[in-house]
Amino acid sequence: MKTSEQINEVAAALAAAQGELADTPKEQSGYGYKYADLAGVHKIARPVLAKHGLAVVQDAAVEGVEVLVATRICHQSGQWLEVGPLRMEAEPKKGLSHAQCVGSVVTYARRYALMAML
Repeated sequence: MKTSEQINEVAAALAAAQGELADTPKEQSGYGYKYADLAGVHKIARPVLAKHGLAVVQDAAVEGVEVLVATRICHQSGQWLEVGPLRMEAEPKKGLSHAQCVGSVVTYARRYALMAML
């Protein structure tokens, strides 16, 4: 994990936010199971994070066949916490273009990284 020089304010705000966050309902189905999609995670998290002066920034890049996603939680004080990059392979799938495969993996990686941070 990478952090700003000081993390006292971002850590306190994140702790307070985590105390208010609810589990995201698993409303999507696919691959034989139910899961919470990225939009559902954002719907639950954004209002609570904003209340505590927090925002999430995620950066995605592609290196060869790998997708890399870094996730940063920023506080209004300027302090931050960052993890990543999370690396996942964008495997070609029948009927999908390379861009569609990459987009799918970016969304998947963003969801997993965000849920791990929160």
